[in-house]
Amino acid sequence: MLRPSYSFHSGDTCGIEGLSIAYDAIKKGYCETALVGTAAFAMHPEMSFHYKGLGILSDDGYNRSFDDDANGFVRSEALVVFFLQKAKNAKRIYASIVHSHAECYGDRKAGYIVPLEYPMTNILSKFYQQCGIDPSTVSYLEADGSGIKARDAAELNAISNVLLRDKQLPLLIGSIKSNLGHTSASAALVSVVKVLISMEAGKIPPNYSFNKPSQKIPALVKGKLKVVTEAEPWPGGLAAVNSVGLTGVFGHILLRSHSKEKVNSGLPEDDLPRLLVISGRTEEGLNDTLDK
Repeated sequence: MLRPSYSFHSGDTCGIEGLSIAYDAIKKGYCETALVGTAAFAMHPEMSFHYKGLGILSDDGYNRSFDDDANGFVRSEALVVFFLQKAKNAKRIYASIVHSHAECYGDRKAGYIVPLEYPMTNILSKFYQQCGIDPSTVSYLEADGSGIKARDAAELNAISNVLLRDKQLPLLIGSIKSNLGHTSASAALVSVVKVLISMEAGKIPPNYSFNKPSQKIPALVKGKLKVVTEAEPWPGGLAAVNSVGLTGVFGHILLRSHSKEKVNSGLPEDDLPRLLVISGRTEEGLNDTLDK
């Protein structure tokens, strides 16, 4: 390694802070490429005990992001690594980073569990001013969506204040936490992975466990924010990813989808044999997968 290499821990927002630092370093010419990785493993049950004591761990094992019956998050695990480089040097592009930023919302009135709406609104407004993008042009938002009712409300109300200001159509939103649970330090990068896969596949996967919009989020109740509950075609254009940390850090990243035409729908046009690797815990499970 000929350039800086370091690690840091800022809770749930580690990934988006790492991406922001790497993006800024490449943009300013400090380096040509960067690796950004996060890892989170739920190895210590004591953490579940503490989260339960704080009232932020789900009682029934469901991560009900944005739902009126949300009662906390479910712990989960993930390891994610991204390779960043300038587009002109890339042999394969999943998406382009338009802008990325993370900072502490730094208000003494903000509690450890519940962030305040107005500091996040200010950070978002500054974000779009810095990158010169009209926030109403964002077509999809991958929200933090922790499943902590008050936190989800503060996050989405801040989003509404900025991204919905001049938007005519409903803004599609989702949270991978409803599908996988909360992956702690890897949460932000897992959210980015979901967006990249959605861009590649051309479809946004549905949120789970969303039945009734939280009454604390007016834009959700009025339909100005629309939670994806069935697979939706990828709308193209710009996608934003939010990250809200228990440590008081708020991060936001704006991605532009890289449109590319797939030849023959991505299927090979020759008759050469391909190796297909399938695994299963049991022979019965493996045969069931093969039958499908």
